[in-house]
Amino acid sequence: MRASTLDDYQRRIAKVVRHIEDNLDAPLSIDDLAGVAAFSPYHFHRVFRGMVGETVKSYVKRVRLERAAFALNYTGHPVTRVALEAGYESHEAFTRAFRARFGCAPRDFAQSESGQRSRSFAPEQPAAKVEIVTREATRIAYVRSVGPVEAIAAAFGELFAFAAARQLPIDGGALGISYDDPVVTDPARMRFDAALPVADDVEGEGNVLVRTVPGGAFAVTRYRGPYTEMHNAYVELVGQWFPRSGREPANAGCLEFYLNDPREHAPEDLLTDIWVPIAT
Repeated sequence: MRASTLDDYQRRIAKVVRHIEDNLDAPLSIDDLAGVAAFSPYHFHRVFRGMVGETVKSYVKRVRLERAAFALNYTGHPVTRVALEAGYESHEAFTRAFRARFGCAPRDFAQSESGQRSRSFAPEQPAAKVEIVTREATRIAYVRSVGPVEAIAAAFGELFAFAAARQLPIDGGALGISYDDPVVTDPARMRFDAALPVADDVEGEGNVLVRTVPGGAFAVTRYRGPYTEMHNAYVELVGQWFPRSGREPANAGCLEFYLNDPREHAPEDLLTDIWVPIAT
């Protein structure tokens, strides 16, 4: 496939993936998604499967079920509500699908080994300070990483090469957008956007895409330690602070702002501000 054609296909499929992630509560028909990508419905299904590695139906089902597992772990919502939010019309159908994906019934998931691991962190760790901050919408250039944490460095490398070629500022501006819980989502399917804020006149190229991250209210906490252990800070923020605060996290990616350079600091001294969007 010619480079220009491949770039075009990647941008169009990335637009569909973004549309799915932003509209998980809505009906997502093949015809509508094909329209988002400007493909015919017949060809769209094959293009999506070839480039994403899953059928459209499988991708939507998996992401909805993983979001449901997150909700069962952290929100305390009843199974019936979680089932409806995942697109299932009956408790029974949701239970069958959930059991096929996670190996247990929804009501048992939070007590399972996976559920216990998702809420575990060092008991001697002091409660994190959390602030509520309002942030404006931000236009970003980003590279999507799908895979384990170790794959993220390559995404940032590609993004920084793109920025350097265009003399875009890099120092202090890098951020990540994290979408998945590593206990719920298979490491090979973990979604992460390596990102940089950019001006309105910057256009994407190749794997580097451009979009606007919505603004709004965020719960913000500072994490100190290696990136590979950052999940513990998410567990404390989402699993403990949110329930006590009376608020709920929004169904959107979480922002990570990296405050020092991992090339110059030991892993235990790395500082990251974690921004979790608050549902309105």
